Amino acid sequence: MRQLIFFLFISSLLQAQELVPNGGFEEYNKCPKNVSKFSYSKYWFEANMGTTDLFSTCNPPLVVKHAPHSGKAYAGIASGRKKVRWEYRNGRKIVLATRNAYYQEYIEVKLEKPLEAGKKYCLSMYVALDSNQYAAYNYLQFVLSKQKLNADHSEVIWPLKDTVHTIGNDSTLDDHTWTNISAQFIATGGEKFLTIGIFDPDITFEDLRSINPKANAENSFSYYFIDDVSLAAQSGNECACANPPLVQNEVKDTSYSFHLVKGETIVLKNIFFESGKSFLLPASAPELEALLKLLNENPGMKIEISGHTDNVGKEEDNLRLSEARAKAVHDYLVAKGIWSERLSFKGYGSSKPITPNDTPEDRAQNRRVEFKVVE
Repeated sequence: MRQLIFFLFISSLLQAQELVPNGGFEEYNKCPKNVSKFSYSKYWFEANMGTTDLFSTCNPPLVVKHAPHSGKAYAGIASGRKKVRWEYRNGRKIVLATRNAYYQEYIEVKLEKPLEAGKKYCLSMYVALDSNQYAAYNYLQFVLSKQKLNADHSEVIWPLKDTVHTIGNDSTLDDHTWTNISAQFIATGGEKFLTIGIFDPDITFEDLRSINPKANAENSFSYYFIDDVSLAAQSGNECACANPPLVQNEVKDTSYSFHLVKGETIVLKNIFFESGKSFLLPASAPELEALLKLLNENPGMKIEISGHTDNVGKEEDNLRLSEARAKAVHDYLVAKGIWSERLSFKGYGSSKPITPNDTPEDRAQNRRVEFKVVE
C-alpha cells in the first residue's frame, strides 16, 4: 500500500513538471546594463533578428516602468510598424499597415522535454503593457515546434507549419499591473521549443486597443513585459498552471495631501512588496508617482526614506530587509529623474514600531516605508 501511495505521489509530481527552464528570467549570464540584452538570459534566445530586452533590478533605471511580477527580472518584446495609415470602418478609427513594414520581436526557449502526443498542457504567463506606447493587442500568441525558429529578419515569422495558439484574448491586458493569461492545448507530440510573440501574417490592426492616445501613432510600437512563463501538463479542465495568481494588496485611501513641514515623517500608505523581499509590486505605482510629483513640484526639498519591519525574525535580517526596501523607493525616484543628492535612505528594522507587535494587524502597520522632509 505504501509503495502504491508513493507511486501515485511521484506520478502526480511528474505530471505537473514545469517544462520551461528559467521561466521567470532570474538566471542570466551578466547584468543587463542596457536594452537589447536578452541574449544574457540563460536558456532563452531570440527567434529572429529583433532586439528583445531583458530587464533586471540589478540595474534599477531599466525597471522604472514595472517592478518584476516576481523575483528580480522579466523580458520585454516589441511589435511595431514603420509607417501607419488610418481608415474609418463603421465609425471606428482603424490602424492599417503592410506586412513589409511590420517589426516583431520574439522570445524562444527549449523545453525541458518534448511534449507527448494527445496530452493536454497549459501555458501561463504574466503580461503588462508599456503605457508609453499608443496601442497594443489584447493578447499574445505562441508556437510550439519540433525545430528551433531562427528567422534571418526582424519581421513577423510567417508562414509556419506549426499551429499558432492565441493566449489572453479573454483578458484585458493592463499598463499598470501584471495580468495572468493562460491557454490550454493538446500536443501533437515531439514539440521541443516554445516561441512567444505575434504571428499574424495580415497586419490589419483591427484588434488593437488604444492605451495612450497622447502617444505618437505613426512609427509606434506595442510593447509587452513578460514574466513567470510556465508550461505544464494538465489532467483536469481548468488551466491551473504552476504560476499562482498575483496577490492583490489592499489599497488604502490616498486622498490625503503631503505636508511640507520640515522634520515631519509621513507614512507611504500604499507601498507593497512581496513577503520577505524588496521588490516593489506594481500596485505601488500610484503612491510612488504621488511622491515623485511632490518632489518635482518642490525642487529644493530633500527627504530621507526609511524602511521598517515588525519584530518577527532575526533583527539582523530585519535591518537588511528594511534598508533594501527603503533603497528600492530611492532607486525608483532616481530612475525617474530625481537627483540622488536630494534623497537618502536608511533601514531601521523593528526598532521604531508605531504600534505594539501583538497582533497580525499591528505587525502589518509596523511593516512600512516612510519619508521625512529634512530640507
